[in-house]
Amino acid sequence: MHGHWYGQNTVLDSSLTAINVDAQELYNQYNNEFGGFIPNYYTDLRRLSLELVIHLNKIREKTGLDPYIFGGVGFSWKTIKADLTSLNEFGEEALYSETQMLNNDLDFEFETDLIDKQKYFMPSLGFGLAYDFGKTSIGLEHKTTFTRGDQFDGYVSEVPRLENDLYHYTSAFIRFRLGGSSRAPRPAPKPPTSSNNSSGFTSCPSPVVNILNTNNTSTSQGTLTIEAQLKNVSAVSEIKLTDMNQMPLPFDYDSFTNKVTATVMLVPGNNTFFLNAKTSCGSDIERLNIQNTTSSSSGFTSCPSPVVNILNTNNTSVIQGTVTISARIENVSNASAALGRCNRYKSARDHRVSRPCQASWRGARSHQDAALRGRLGYGD
Repeated sequence: MHGHWYGQNTVLDSSLTAINVDAQELYNQYNNEFGGFIPNYYTDLRRLSLELVIHLNKIREKTGLDPYIFGGVGFSWKTIKADLTSLNEFGEEALYSETQMLNNDLDFEFETDLIDKQKYFMPSLGFGLAYDFGKTSIGLEHKTTFTRGDQFDGYVSEVPRLENDLYHYTSAFIRFRLGGSSRAPRPAPKPPTSSNNSSGFTSCPSPVVNILNTNNTSTSQGTLTIEAQLKNVSAVSEIKLTDMNQMPLPFDYDSFTNKVTATVMLVPGNNTFFLNAKTSCGSDIERLNIQNTTSSSSGFTSCPSPVVNILNTNNTSVIQGTVTISARIENVSNASAALGRCNRYKSARDHRVSRPCQASWRGARSHQDAALRGRLGYGD
């Protein structure tokens, strides 16, 4: 540090002693002629110091305010001068008159050496307050340096003193940091434990899961891409994708769009997937059902079970010896899969006897449905 200090008294003082011999001779002339001198001085100070700073980091991390104290020791060297003479009309050095001194009518040339490059170790103590913006901070600090002597102003008082000279330094600053911030970002405030209020709104919204795929559909592909849109989710650890056996499945999560995508393998038959989002504010889950119609040698089949719908009116009576039965059959691909049985009775008390019926098969539509027509005859 390099600083300049100026000082001047307002009354005559005869109790001073100068270290420099030439300055002491001028003091003696002022004492003899005016009964004293109004002291003034100029100090040029240079200092190298090592200081320890203590910050209250918890306050800084929570509020950004950075109060701190510091102290240390430094090596200082100083040169001190005084304005004791002026030039008269003949260009010669002369003493100031008492009127000039009392009216402060000096030339402030500081031509007289009081102390030349005096060296000292001086301790210091200070405090400051700053506001931290991360990579930039602004603040104000004050430091007091203990000179360990009574000659910082170049004068030694002949009257005994209990205190040595001190000098003070106050500064405002703007500090910039290069690279990353020296402090961690302030943590976000925790949500309140009770988020309900009289309006029904909540300050801690629950997550929302919306699977974009159409539910309860079928596909012949062996894989499927699941897409979902999430709300009120902030981390991938809050998301879980599982299959119908509750086995976790890998997925990708885009935190900027809150979108989940996953490519899953499909087994023949029904496939069910569950997407669950759970946070400290609540949870939401959605299910996706997909029918895989791909045949497999593993024993699974893509063919659904057959469905038979007889078109005749049930529980009716006829007087003819024959009757035509009409039925609609779904999910049957050939006539051998359809077999009719006829029942013949001798009387109402006789046991029922079954026998094959004559039936005709009408072409199926894409092997999905067919019509069966048969004729039944009754005899003795």
